[in-house]
Amino acid sequence: MATEDEYFKEHKGIVPKAILRAVFQELTGAATQTGGSTLTQQIIKNQILTNEVSFDRKAKEILLALRVENFLEKDEILEAYLNIVPFGRDANGRNISGVQTATEGIFGVNANEVNLAQAAFIAGLPQSPIMYSPFTNGGQVKSAEGLAPGLERMKTVLDRMLRNEYITQDQYDEALQFDLVASFTEGSPSTFERYPYLTQEITNDAIDIFKEKLALEDGYTLEELNSNDSLIEQYEILADREISQGGYKIHTTIVKDIYDVFQEVKNNYNNYGPNKIAKNNANGDTIMTEDPKQVS
Repeated sequence: MATEDEYFKEHKGIVPKAILRAVFQELTGAATQTGGSTLTQQIIKNQILTNEVSFDRKAKEILLALRVENFLEKDEILEAYLNIVPFGRDANGRNISGVQTATEGIFGVNANEVNLAQAAFIAGLPQSPIMYSPFTNGGQVKSAEGLAPGLERMKTVLDRMLRNEYITQDQYDEALQFDLVASFTEGSPSTFERYPYLTQEITNDAIDIFKEKLALEDGYTLEELNSNDSLIEQYEILADREISQGGYKIHTTIVKDIYDVFQEVKNNYNNYGPNKIAKNNANGDTIMTEDPKQVS
């Protein structure tokens, strides 16, 4: 709240003064663009609307933000914001959203276990997630020069927390002394990296399930869906998005320990025999090719 929405507890979804200031800056082409979005407006932009820069989209954002404030309590709005806002990259170089995913992916701890310095660093990320992220897209910790903007942003957050009396001077000083860089977590192999074929097969099965589920919810029959290539493509895209962004956990009947043993046996088996020789009759010619054995 100190860094993103100073009047969060008081406003009803928008801060008129901030909006007027942002509109004036836009109309005059001012070099400094301070923005005018509350946390509520940011939820609307992230979840319902697009990032399109237009007065029409901004008007919709304002009206929807006012409605949200009528239906949700402030704590519910803050929780929703923390669960959807982008936080840059994790230690594996993956883009991350949601504060729990951020604390796990950046510091290797749960959201309720971070200290003040770590919390301030996380809170500063949404303004420019990729620039302030401590990790590259390959999962490496950035150079000192690359880390500087994020660390400076953390200090800005702490300054604003002190100014707004969320923390004391002693807490502020202690947070600045904390070695934040040393607390970054290390990356670990992702499920896809460890089990690429298996993960893809499971994902494909899940997409098929969600594709039908979403189409049925929209009033289509399975016959209509399966006979229309355009609908199939549309709902495959929607299903893939739902799985990747919906926070789902997929449980299968595969026992990982047994699967790992199978892979070990397969990889170390030394009696597969010679590769098979195949005859290809392309263009009337007989071409001898050597095809390696494949294991299913």
